[in-house]
Amino acid sequence: MVELLKGCERPEGLLGDGGLMKDLKKASTQRLLGAGLTERLGCERDAETPSVQANRRNGTSRKTLKGEDGSFANEVPRDRDGSFEPGLIAKGCRI
Repeated sequence: MVELLKGCERPEGLLGDGGLMKDLKKASTQRLLGAGLTERLGCERDAETPSVQANRRNGTSRKTLKGEDGSFANEVPRDRDGSFEPGLIAKGCRI
């Protein structure tokens, strides 16, 4: 943690538009979205999907998230049959 904060000598480095907190929020949201689809499909991203399972990963779509510290784009994973609705980020949700 100390290594991450070495470059932050002013509050803007931590909380500003390109600050550490915004990057951390984006990375953790991205990881949680991927984990949600992994749980739904029952297999990891790079693992081979069982042949009896028709639903698979099908790329991502971009979604802009708005929060107190501005907005940022995130990649939301998709599945082939379009049934994955991430509970973490609902439509119109602010984080």
